[in-house]
Amino acid sequence: MPASLFSAPTLIWMVDNEGPAKQRVETSYLASKLAWTADYVLTVRKDDRAGDLDGWVTLTNHSGTSFPNASLQLVAGNINRVRDAMKNVMAEQVAMRAAAAPAPMMREESFSEYHLYTLGRKTTINHQQTKQVSMLEGDGVPVQKRYVVDGNAYYYRNAAHPGSPLKDDVRGLLPVQDEAKGGLGMPMPAGTVRVYQEDANGGVQFVGEDRIDHTPKTRRST
Repeated sequence: MPASLFSAPTLIWMVDNEGPAKQRVETSYLASKLAWTADYVLTVRKDDRAGDLDGWVTLTNHSGTSFPNASLQLVAGNINRVRDAMKNVMAEQVAMRAAAAPAPMMREESFSEYHLYTLGRKTTINHQQTKQVSMLEGDGVPVQKRYVVDGNAYYYRNAAHPGSPLKDDVRGLLPVQDEAKGGLGMPMPAGTVRVYQEDANGGVQFVGEDRIDHTPKTRRST
């Protein structure tokens, strides 16, 4: 195939740079089919009073190209897009930007009406790849198990059957305080939390999962 013939739609720039000086050119573009989600694993200790919380970001790349050794920034929030023009673009975008200072995990900052998370190291995400990177770690996070019954008022005002037994479902909740003294202290993007607990033999058993909304720091997440 001739070098000037491309088998796929290709954008080519022609830049006129007169003079001996070298120029640095940086381009930016929006790529579709790049997405990310947040997932959490909460491992509760046997006494139900503390646990370890790990947060992971799952990156999915179906954009058609790979991003080797790229810096990663994630915008948490529902970004408004023109639906007719960009029907298949996810609201949460993965932005690949210039290098950031080395750091062990994610760095969070307020950005417009959203939260911007910057990975402190470069990472590679290939086309058609799904990978996870660590976002936060909390050791010994205080938890306190609660049992909740959501009954309706009319259950207890039934004149026809006063005192009849009720069989409402009982929900077990594990409130977690998102604060620095508990090993966290950074906003937590909306995502799925999977809960495990230690058993009497030292093993870890899966006990349930739920989804949390975007949780600011110092706010209680259940």
